[in-house]
Amino acid sequence: MKSKTYRGILWGGLLCGALDITVAIVVYGLIWGRGATRILQSVASGLLGSGSYDGGLITALLGLLLHFCIAFGAATVFYGMSRKLPFLLKLPVISGILYGIAVYFFMQLVVVPLSAYPHGISFYPKGLVTGLTIHMVCVGLPISLAVSRFSNRPESTFKNMEFSMSNSFPLLISTIFILTFFQPVFSQTNTGTATFAGGCYWCMEDTFERVDGVIFVSSGFTAQIEAVQVLYDAEKISYEQLLEVFWKNIDPTDSEGQFCDRGSQYTSAIFYANEKQKAAAEKSKQDVQKALNKEIVTPILQAAQFSPVEEKQQDYYKKNAFQYKRYKMQCGRERRLRAIWKENE
Repeated sequence: MKSKTYRGILWGGLLCGALDITVAIVVYGLIWGRGATRILQSVASGLLGSGSYDGGLITALLGLLLHFCIAFGAATVFYGMSRKLPFLLKLPVISGILYGIAVYFFMQLVVVPLSAYPHGISFYPKGLVTGLTIHMVCVGLPISLAVSRFSNRPESTFKNMEFSMSNSFPLLISTIFILTFFQPVFSQTNTGTATFAGGCYWCMEDTFERVDGVIFVSSGFTAQIEAVQVLYDAEKISYEQLLEVFWKNIDPTDSEGQFCDRGSQYTSAIFYANEKQKAAAEKSKQDVQKALNKEIVTPILQAAQFSPVEEKQQDYYKKNAFQYKRYKMQCGRERRLRAIWKENE
C-alpha cells in the first residue's frame, strides 16, 4: 500500500474519531448532562460490561482507545470498498453520507448486540435522528473525503489492502484479549453497588444522581419491579447514607405501589447484595419504623438479576425534562413525601 493510502486512512480515522467523540460529549454531555468520563466508559462497556463504570479514568482511556480503533477500522473498510467500487471516490459527499448511515446500523444491529454493552438498544425518534446525523456528518463524510483526497486509485490494489489488514488484525485481537484478561485492573477504585425499588425508576434515578459520591445510576427491573442500580464511591458516601436517601424518597407505608403508580411493579424494596448490606438495611428499617411510628412494609430482599431498560428510558428526567416534571407534579410525589416526614419532625 502506498504512502498516500496510509495517509487517507490515517486522516480519515483521526478526523472521524475526533469529530465523533467531540460531538458525543457536546450532545450527550452538555445537553443531556452526562460527563465525558461516563461517555468514554460507556464505549469501554462494550468490552467490559457494566464493570467499566467502576474503573474511573483507566476505563475512560480504554474507551477512548477503543473508539479510535473503531474509527480507524471504519476508515480501513471504506478504503477497501473504494478499491472495488471506484465510484465511491468520485462522489465522496454522497458516498460519505450513505457510508455513515451504513456504519450506524451496522454498529446498532451487529456490533452492539454481540458486545457486553449493558444498556440495550432502541430506535426511538430522537435517538435515531441524533445518531444518524452524527454518523453521516462526523463518521462517513470525513472518512470518504480523506480517503478520496489521498487515494492512489490507478496504482493501488485490493490485495495490498488485505495484506495490511492481515498484519494489523492480530495486534488488535491481542490487545482486546489482554485488556479482557486483566479486567480486574480496571476495578481498583473503592466502589460499591446498591439496588433500590421506589416506584417510578425515573424519579429514583433523578434522586440518586443528585447525590454527591454517586458515580452512575441505571434504571431497570429486578424481580419484575421497577428499580435502580446505584454505583457509588465508597470513599465519599456509605451504603448507610444511601439508605437514608432512599427512605426519604419513598412512602414506606404503602404496600400497593408508590404515590400515583399502583401495582406490584411499583412497590418499594431494598435488594441487598451481601450480609453487610442486609444488616445495614434491617437496622435502617427499624430506625424508620421508630421515626414514623407506623408499620414499614418495604421488604428487604436478596438481590436478583438486574436488567437495565433501553437507552431512551435512561436519564429520562434529563432527556424529557418537561414531560417528567409534569408527570411528577401530577403524581403528587413531593407533596406526599413532605407530608410523611413533616408529621414526624
